Amino acid sequence: MTDETKRIFDAPWGVNNRTYPFDVTESDGFWACECSTLETANRISRLPELYDALNKQTYFRCVDCLRHTAKTIDDISINKDMIEHGCPKNRTDCGAFDVWPLLKKVRDGE
Repeated sequence: MTDETKRIFDAPWGVNNRTYPFDVTESDGFWACECSTLETANRISRLPELYDALNKQTYFRCVDCLRHTAKTIDDISINKDMIEHGCPKNRTDCGAFDVWPLLKKVRDGE
């Protein structure tokens, strides 16, 4: 996981297995959510890693378009600009087109 993803999500996340019912006044730190099964809790705990992987793979998918639209080599250095601004070619027929706005919503907590 990248440092940027760790910062955005305050990750990595962990799972705390509890036995129900438990005392709701008990507190051992911040809880992101409460799940009915351990499997669901594990799935949710992997969301920062999923975000990171999707971000990387979408960038690799888009790098050819970035090369064609970039004015300098610095323009293709990071995908943060893609998250912020979307596809530089506005190719709605591309499979990655819808991913950039979704990554932005997740990053910004919208």
